[in-house]
Amino acid sequence: MTTIKLDLIPSPDLPADVTSNVIDDLPSFLNGTVDYDVCWDVKMIIDPLVGSAEYMNQLIDKTVQLKHKIIALIMLYDQSKYTNETNDNNIDVRYLVYPRLHGLLRLIIGMTFANNPLKIMSSFKSVIAIAFTTGAFSLIFPTIWNLGQLFSVYRLIGMMVTATLCLVFWIIVAHNLWEYPSRRNKLTTRRLYNLATTSTLIIDVATYYLFLFVLFFVTCLVFIPIEYFQSMVSDYDDIGSTIVNYMRVACIAASLSTTVSAIGTGLEYKKLVCDITYGYR
Repeated sequence: MTTIKLDLIPSPDLPADVTSNVIDDLPSFLNGTVDYDVCWDVKMIIDPLVGSAEYMNQLIDKTVQLKHKIIALIMLYDQSKYTNETNDNNIDVRYLVYPRLHGLLRLIIGMTFANNPLKIMSSFKSVIAIAFTTGAFSLIFPTIWNLGQLFSVYRLIGMMVTATLCLVFWIIVAHNLWEYPSRRNKLTTRRLYNLATTSTLIIDVATYYLFLFVLFFVTCLVFIPIEYFQSMVSDYDDIGSTIVNYMRVACIAASLSTTVSAIGTGLEYKKLVCDITYGYR
């Protein structure tokens, strides 16, 4: 029986996890779809170089230098629009894929998912503590209650989006997560890296904001008497239910505390935060 060696070379973290989930079933799958008379020797080699777009030529050279003979080299890559300048006569066919708009969107979503956005939520503990302390103190003032009735829904949403984007901007600046032009990166690569980093942080900060909103809403329910609260906001014609009014107050408190308190606060576990950038990895 012929034995064919098949090496899967993923980058660390999520690609390696996905590969480990399928590697045990791969030999039987190949026997059923390719050839029953072949013994497939499948193993995984984790290499950070695979996750780098700047070193594609070195990646091919390193793979070719494996000890056993290579019959074929198949590269499944999460980025596109790259040229290969190596002159290896043993490589017969090369494919270059240029995705359209929907392909680019799927690419960014895939890169964001590979970053595992919720992985760094533990780094927000100090930010949540400071933001909640500041916001909870502001809830004792009726001015915040009245602003909840004065502001329209669109303005509340605008405050929420502004606070979220401000915190995303601050995290990128404070932890130097932005990819700047250099000799080792290309414009296309740099844009993909920055878009993936930004989209990852937007998911993280949006999750943080939602958690903070829930905390303030529960605080309003527990510590602000309904009768007293309603008496303070009863002068407004379009007053809604108590629950809706509490949600408005919680939204303002979350937006203000995120903008005022969280900005300027560094995240914990800096290496974990830097891991969401492709350039750092």
